[in-house]
Amino acid sequence: VRAELRPAPAPAPAPEPAAPGPSPTQPEAPPAPDGGPPDWLAVSPPAPAPSPGAGPAPGPGAPGAPAAPGATLPELPKQVTLVGGGEPVRLGRHPAYGPVDTARAGEPLTYLGAAEGWVLVETVRGARGWIPGSQVLLQDKGAEWARAPLYTLSEEEWYIGFLPVRVVSDPDGLNLRTGPGLNHSVQAVLPQGTALKVLGRQGDWLEVALKDGRRGWVAGAYTALVADHSARVEGVRLHSAGPGILRLELTGDLQGAQVDSEAPGGLLIRLPDPSEPVAHLPVEAHGVRDLAVTPAGVLVRFHAPPAFSVREQTPGRLVLEFRPRVLGVETRTEGDGEVYRFQVAGAVRPRADHVGEDVRVDLPGATLAAVPLPPGVWVEQTETGHLRFHIPSARPYAVKQVPGGFEVWFYGPGLQGKRILVDPGHGGDDTGAVNRALGLQEKDINLQVALLLKEELERRGAEVLLTRSDDRRPLPPEAPVPAELSNRTRADLHYRTVLANESGVDLFISIHANAGGPSHQGTEVYYSQDNLNAPRSQYLASLIQSRLVAALGRPDRGVREEMFYVIKFTDAPAVLVELAFLSHPDEAKLLASPDGQRRAAAAIADAVVDFYAGRP
Repeated sequence: VRAELRPAPAPAPAPEPAAPGPSPTQPEAPPAPDGGPPDWLAVSPPAPAPSPGAGPAPGPGAPGAPAAPGATLPELPKQVTLVGGGEPVRLGRHPAYGPVDTARAGEPLTYLGAAEGWVLVETVRGARGWIPGSQVLLQDKGAEWARAPLYTLSEEEWYIGFLPVRVVSDPDGLNLRTGPGLNHSVQAVLPQGTALKVLGRQGDWLEVALKDGRRGWVAGAYTALVADHSARVEGVRLHSAGPGILRLELTGDLQGAQVDSEAPGGLLIRLPDPSEPVAHLPVEAHGVRDLAVTPAGVLVRFHAPPAFSVREQTPGRLVLEFRPRVLGVETRTEGDGEVYRFQVAGAVRPRADHVGEDVRVDLPGATLAAVPLPPGVWVEQTETGHLRFHIPSARPYAVKQVPGGFEVWFYGPGLQGKRILVDPGHGGDDTGAVNRALGLQEKDINLQVALLLKEELERRGAEVLLTRSDDRRPLPPEAPVPAELSNRTRADLHYRTVLANESGVDLFISIHANAGGPSHQGTEVYYSQDNLNAPRSQYLASLIQSRLVAALGRPDRGVREEMFYVIKFTDAPAVLVELAFLSHPDEAKLLASPDGQRRAAAAIADAVVDFYAGRP
C-alpha cells in the first residue's frame, strides 16, 4: 500500500520561512461588559458560528468573499523606505532568524507584503526577507505626502492616520527632539518650511512625523498650520490589549456611525457622507487580515470574526474590543477515545496541559456564552484574563484546530487508530549532511530509518503516512514558491507542515542525522514551545530520547527546544529526532548499518507506544 501523502495544500496565511538549525543537518482581564450603546450608535450582533460538522463558514477572510457595498478594498500599491541606517533582512518574522541580506540607507526596496508587524521586501540584490515594521516607512505609491495616510505597524499595533500638516515657521529653524521638553536631546535641526504631520500633542509640544520617516517632538509655537486635509476619520488604531484581546480605536467626526458586523466584507463602521481619503494596511496577526478606510467607512477583515463589545463611545471617539467567545462545548466518541469540540467565534490559540486530575485548557482573553457544559467539565476566569476549562481525564490528549473552533482529543492506549506522519528529512537535491569519507548522505539514512519506523508502527496498529517514500523532495517540482518563502527549501518545509495539518495527524516525527565537528557525538531530540501541543511534544521528545539513548548506546545530548519550522508550524505533537552524528566516524558507521537503523526505528516506535500508555 502506498502510504505517501500528497494532497494539494489548502490556502493558508503567509508563513514564516524556516529558522536555521544548530548544525548543517537541520534546514533550517475580566470579560467585557455587554451593555448596549447609546442612541447615536447602531450595533449589529455578531454572526453565529457554524454548527458542528459543518464546513468553514464563508467569513470575511475566505477567498472570494465579497466586500460590503461601498466597502471595496482600495487598490493601493505600497512603497517601502528604510528609516535610519542598515537593517538586517531576515529569513523570518523574529530577530532569532538569520539575515539573508542587509538593507542599506538609500537603497530601494521592493514591497512584497506585510504580516505580524513585519514587512516583506526584496533588496536590490534579489534577496527576499522580513524587516520590522518599526524600521521602515510604508507609503501608498504615487500619493501626495501631505494628503496621503500615515501608516505605522509593529507586532502589537497598527495605525492609519489622516493628519494635519504644519511647517516650521521660525527662520532660524527648529529642533527635533526625542521627547516633549527642552531636557530631551536634539535629533536634528529642521529648516524653515519643513513639513510635519502631527501625531499628537503634550502641552505646547507636538509629536510629529517627517516625510523621510523620522519622528520626534517640536515646540508647537514655532510651527504654522498649512493644511488640515480634514477627513471624517482622523485615526484608526488596532492594538493588542492583552493576550487574546484586541482593541480598535477610531477618532474623528463619528456622529451617526453604525457598526455593522454582518457586512460580508468584515466588520464595517459605516459613516454617513464619508470623506474621500482611502487607505489599506495589511495586518495578518491575531486573526485579523487587514484594516481599510473605504468610501463607506472603516473596514476590519478577520479570518474568523470574533465577538465584540463597545468600550467607549463619544461623537469624536469609538473604541471596540474584540475577544474570542466560546459558543458551545460538545462531546463525541472516536474509536476508543473521546473528543471535546469547542465552538469559538474568533481566532483563539488554546494551551492545554495535565494539571492534577484534569486536563486544563486555557483560552487567552476569551469569554463564554451562556451554554451548558458536558458532565464533569467546569470553567473559571483566571486573574490573567484567561478562560480556563477543566476536563476530568488522565488519558493522553492532543489539541486539533478545526473550522469554527478547536477539538481536544483523548486517546485510548495502544496505536490502533492513531494516524502518524513520519517525515524523512531532506531529499532529492537537498542531501542534508554528507560524510564523504564513507560516501554517506543524510537524506538516504533518514529515508531508510523512516521506512523501518513505518513498518514498526504499522506492526503495532498505527496508520502511517510519509512525507516522502523515495529520493525526492515532498514539494512537487511544479509547485510555485510563494514570495514569503523565497526559495524551494523553505517552501518544501512549509509543504511538510501542510501535509500534517491538512490530514489531521495525531503525531509528527521528523527523522534526521546530525553533523558537526569530528568530536561531536550523541543523540538529541527537539520540540518547539510554539507548537500548538507544546507540552505533549516535549513529553514525546523525552520518551524518544530515553529509548534511543538506550538502544543506540550513544551519548545523551538531551531534549532541546528550538523553533525549527516543521515542528513549530505542525499542529499535532511534533518532534525532530537527531539520531546521531554523521560527521563522527563511529556514529556514521552505526547509522549506515541495517542493525543500527532497525534499532533506532524500534526505539522510536516503542516510545510512541509509551506516549499513548497514559499521562506523564
